[in-house]
Amino acid sequence: MDVTRLGRDVLLIDDAYNANIDSMTAAFDSLSALAGNRRRVAIISEMLELGAASVADHVRTGELAAQAGVGLLITVGGGAGPAAASARAAGVTVLEMPDADAARAALDAPDGPLRDGDAVLVKGSNGSGAWRLADHLRDSLKEMHAQ
Repeated sequence: MDVTRLGRDVLLIDDAYNANIDSMTAAFDSLSALAGNRRRVAIISEMLELGAASVADHVRTGELAAQAGVGLLITVGGGAGPAAASARAAGVTVLEMPDADAARAALDAPDGPLRDGDAVLVKGSNGSGAWRLADHLRDSLKEMHAQ
């Protein structure tokens, strides 16, 4: 896990190498511990290779996001739909993206979902492309800070 304070006063927690329900639980615990008074944002991709537990583990992930006080959950990939639904049912604002490219476009938009002062957790399976989002976000924010 890489924790970086970036330009625009965004705290990025990059845990995007792999994902299962145990590592999701730990990641949301880290977000809670590190965020302080910041708005909590989680960008999660679908967890791959879970087999029969996939739907239940994604539902639990949405519940974990709500329990961690996430104000905005961005899900990436159709398999993360159950996480989006359970988080939304718990009152979390959710933005569903079909893939990492769409999520990147949303993050880059002038009216994108991130705000100054956010604590952003990026978590997901390597094969889902979550790591590309974390790398892009880190590079974009560093560039912004340099200007």
